[in-house]
Amino acid sequence: MMHLKAFLFFLVLNKVLSSASSDKEKWYIPTDNDPFIKDYLHLETSLRHAFLNITTTLNDHERRKDQTVSKYVTVKDMERIAKDIVANISELFKNNENELQDKPIARDCSDVHNLGNNKTGTYLIYPTSIFTGIRVRCDMETSGGGWTIIQRRIFKSDFYRTWDQYAAGFGNLETNFWLGKDNIHSSFSKGKKLPPLSKRGREKFSTFDKDNDIHSKSNCAQNYHGAWWYSACHTSNLNGDYGNMKTAMGPVWQPWKGYNSPMKKTEMKIRRV
Repeated sequence: MMHLKAFLFFLVLNKVLSSASSDKEKWYIPTDNDPFIKDYLHLETSLRHAFLNITTTLNDHERRKDQTVSKYVTVKDMERIAKDIVANISELFKNNENELQDKPIARDCSDVHNLGNNKTGTYLIYPTSIFTGIRVRCDMETSGGGWTIIQRRIFKSDFYRTWDQYAAGFGNLETNFWLGKDNIHSSFSKGKKLPPLSKRGREKFSTFDKDNDIHSKSNCAQNYHGAWWYSACHTSNLNGDYGNMKTAMGPVWQPWKGYNSPMKKTEMKIRRV
């Protein structure tokens, strides 16, 4: 039975993603009153109900194995249901195609700023498609605004995290957070790479449980209680141990204030040029 469920789910998901993948030239920020978003949310609710009904039917089928074959749910039944759902999704996109072309979605904080939003705070952006939105914090004041903040620390915070946590992101956008390597790369992948944050500019990101530094005898992330683009080991350590006054252990930037003056507030931010 699980194979039938998986078949239906991935068929619908593939249709949704392929329909939403077209690249748009202009961008906008959807509101709760946007008619397309309302239609999509309504469709999403309908899909959830449909999957619930399918699951109930399949469970009922399991309980009725001893009855006649005519009462069983067949692959053809599942294909018919899937086609009906996909047809509804296709109709939704067809009806809203012109509207989507006229009102594309903001892909980063630069687009958010260009639409007249000049207040620093959290916004929804859509780096890849209208169905993969992420909430970010935008700096609308520094050097003209439009900055997507990828790291922020303003008080005591634990950034000694695993590789998976740094990939997914963690924290609170209102206070201390790391946006997540996956989100950073998706929102900064339009022809640019994340700028180098080490001496040589080619070091890989390291955490205490994934040692990618070039130090042959030890793990820099473990030694300096952080996660960073370590070489052997660092001249900056903004994800280091907050408040730690020991040499090079805290959130330091050696070329600016040396290794013994950990910063109380840090922000890392990116913007398209």
